[in-house]
Amino acid sequence: MLTGSIEKLGALPVVIALYLQFKDRHWPPHPGGVEIFLIFVLAFGYWLSLTQISTRLRLQLYEALLRKALT
Repeated sequence: MLTGSIEKLGALPVVIALYLQFKDRHWPPHPGGVEIFLIFVLAFGYWLSLTQISTRLRLQLYEALLRKALT
């Protein structure tokens, strides 16, 4: 749910971008400590999601290669 369905980009980068654009509606943006922390948490969650997907795909590849080697 977090890393798919929006043109295979995922929801977290879109949420981060929308939050930064519409937070204060003035330029240049001046994020406070809480906003910086929340942005870091969202980016870290997105990175963890991508790492999990990469690991899952790698394990599926290993399984397929081992199955092919046994036959």
